[in-house]
Amino acid sequence: MKIEPIESRILLSVSLGTDGWTKFTAIPDTRIVYVSSSAGNDKNTGLSTNSPLKTLAKAESLIRDGKPDWLLLKAGDTFSTGIPPWKTSGRSAQEPQLISSYGTGARPIIDSGVHEGFVTFGGTGHPINNIAIAGLQFFANTYNGKNGSFSTTGIRLTRQGSNWLVENCLIKGYKDNITLDADGTGLSNFTLRRSQILDAYVASKSVGNGEAQGIFIGTGTKNAVLEQNVIDHNGWNASVPGANASEFNHDVYIHAGSTNTTVRDNIISQSSLYGVLLRGNGIVENNLFIHCPYGIDVSAGGSTISGNVILDGTDMQGTTTGATGIEVAALSGITITKNIIAHEKSSAQFHVTGIRLDPGVKNATVSTNLIYDWQQSINNAGASNITIKGNVLQDTNAVSPLIVQTTAANPAQFHYSNNTYGTPRSKVNQLNNKDQTLAAWITATKETGSKFQIVNYVNPNIDVAPSFTTWINSVRNQSKSNWNTAFVAPAVLKSISAGFTVAK
Repeated sequence: MKIEPIESRILLSVSLGTDGWTKFTAIPDTRIVYVSSSAGNDKNTGLSTNSPLKTLAKAESLIRDGKPDWLLLKAGDTFSTGIPPWKTSGRSAQEPQLISSYGTGARPIIDSGVHEGFVTFGGTGHPINNIAIAGLQFFANTYNGKNGSFSTTGIRLTRQGSNWLVENCLIKGYKDNITLDADGTGLSNFTLRRSQILDAYVASKSVGNGEAQGIFIGTGTKNAVLEQNVIDHNGWNASVPGANASEFNHDVYIHAGSTNTTVRDNIISQSSLYGVLLRGNGIVENNLFIHCPYGIDVSAGGSTISGNVILDGTDMQGTTTGATGIEVAALSGITITKNIIAHEKSSAQFHVTGIRLDPGVKNATVSTNLIYDWQQSINNAGASNITIKGNVLQDTNAVSPLIVQTTAANPAQFHYSNNTYGTPRSKVNQLNNKDQTLAAWITATKETGSKFQIVNYVNPNIDVAPSFTTWINSVRNQSKSNWNTAFVAPAVLKSISAGFTVAK
């Protein structure tokens, strides 16, 4: 990322450009500190591109608390330590402190070994606010899965604060690539966008808590936004002995006690178990989930899951754990709507479900979803006030009933309407362990407006590319300098959705 100061008469602003990237502009009292591992010297002033400092520690010491100062790393350089613990704040959300790069070339690399690439520390008290990190690469270059700790984290925010932006960053190969686990009042208004979060793993239970996450959003985090990122292959590493996929490791883990998290327009793939584990309430919308054992797991009421494409669900690596698109644990209040869930690739015989409502779910609406080529479309073990309407459920393999309701019919609590069922099976659904013809199902459930129809789609077997490996490697290598909108979730979702257009 190339950032150059402009004339001081122009006020600083942080704005989103027409190209979708955040623009930063300096103001008269911005101090810009330059640092170069290849050309710097700590005896320099650090205040011009011709006089850069050598070390990140010296450069950070010149950043002033409460000022809109910038710390810029030279493009193409590699730094052999992480950025020292950050202790200062910007002036406001519109006048933040910026950690980024200058010059031309590849994003600077921070090789932080088994320690943090960037960290805030401290007990409760002085918050750290108004920070932007843009255009950097973070690698755990000496980590082997067994020699790390909780500190083996790319970006780790443990001090309370607000108004954080991370954009155009590559974070790869840590125990946890990003951890938001702030003290005191927690962290609010954190945004991660257009970044690559890759290959977090752990190979020993003695490393921290023995679990690995691509992104961990902790208790007390409010209004976090994850958008247009690539979040791939987190929680396991098949090439490292002991770094197996685990039910405790995920691409994104949103912990109970976090609130109002938004996950939108991301490509989320090859998770250890869950693509997104949503234990704090939020919105998960318009994402592509691909090659994940579980796409989304929700256990917080007041959440909305909409507009996602969940494709090619797999077993957890090394197991026969069945693929699930969306699972809802016991909660009250959830909307699941307008999702496409297609083409499970599980070797399991049971628990391979497009949408699963676990026992205890109340006040749930499942509407206008398209589920295709999944062993079981919907499993409803919910408790009360469950509405399932307007879904198109299509299975060509006749392995299982399309809808399995684990209890007897109770039209006062389970409301079915306007669903379209297509299957080779004569008994399309199941109630309380008994398979039902559509006529028997309608009589028992009082479903209105339903129909049996094998829907003919334009291209229901459409995939992201002929070769997933080639495609995901291209997606993982995105950055601002080679940004290709064809490899961004909205474009991929549009293509997949077009394949499910009804043929005329």
